[in-house]
Amino acid sequence: YAYLLFQAMDGMQPEEAKATIRAAAGAGSFQSLRARALDDRFHDSAARRVEQEAARATWARFFATHDAFLSPVSFVPAIPHDHSQPMDARRIATPEGDRSYNELLRWIVFATLTGCPATAAPVGLTRDGLPVGIQIMGPFLEDATPIHLAGALAEVIGGFRAPTGFD
Repeated sequence: YAYLLFQAMDGMQPEEAKATIRAAAGAGSFQSLRARALDDRFHDSAARRVEQEAARATWARFFATHDAFLSPVSFVPAIPHDHSQPMDARRIATPEGDRSYNELLRWIVFATLTGCPATAAPVGLTRDGLPVGIQIMGPFLEDATPIHLAGALAEVIGGFRAPTGFD
């Protein structure tokens, strides 16, 4: 997923931006994967596309018997966005300890990798009043399915409520 994401995001970057990405690549880091996605040969890139199609086929089998797949949007409720550090250096405080900002991508992988539509829907607020959501993923090319389910969920639980101070 990340490989294909970086290929799509970085492939059209100017050469000086690509050089910066390559220079920041430390062994085993997100940046090293990012640099590899820029430089791999067609054969390597095509192999990632085959894996992507296999993932899409797996989800197609799931959706043959299920209308939707529900998952968290993230491992934390809404967070303040701090852009003062590069992505790889950003940390998010959780009750279990700090986690990498890049881990926010974890739950969106299924839909993004396969091209399946997904809708984030509000399901409530934390004790501190922060919004919590659920991700509703639907079958490939059936965009209306997760949107419809999010609407039905809103009818039952009340839909979006702005947190205190944001209304």
